Amino acid sequence: IKGAGEIGTVSAGVLSDVIRAAIKGTREVGADTNAAVRGAVEGGIMTSASIGIKLEESAFSLARGAIRGGFETGTDLATVTRATMQGAIEGAEQIAGNVTGAIHNTARGLIRETSNVGGDLAVVARNTVEGAIEGAKSVGLSAKDAATAAANGVIEGASEVGGTAVK
Repeated sequence: IKGAGEIGTVSAGVLSDVIRAAIKGTREVGADTNAAVRGAVEGGIMTSASIGIKLEESAFSLARGAIRGGFETGTDLATVTRATMQGAIEGAEQIAGNVTGAIHNTARGLIRETSNVGGDLAVVARNTVEGAIEGAKSVGLSAKDAATAAANGVIEGASEVGGTAVK
């Protein structure tokens, strides 16, 4: 990511592709998907920040890529969702970014892409909030603030996809 960004070609698609590749590679070798997703998202946010990509944009794009990668490999989306949220929180904390903003935009991305792939929105929504609460503990953020940011991101993402997602 860093080399590509330095020449001005990083886009949301690149971030999405990076996390998708990490999930696929992890599944192919039978490694711990949870740790790989969490680490890839955290690293993606940190690298993106170092080359001037806004935290909110990278969190949203990485979340979408994680869901897409999980769906394409048959990985449990609940696990992918929690790991993505935890990685986003840890990455935002590492760059001294707006952690609740990262939670909100990660949640938005998780819901939007779940809708796009036809995944179970209720499962992803629940695990988004639970993952935010778990991740908040590791960085000293209140569970209430994390849950609120995640729930608001879920609601916003659902309203963006419309239809039955909001019900």
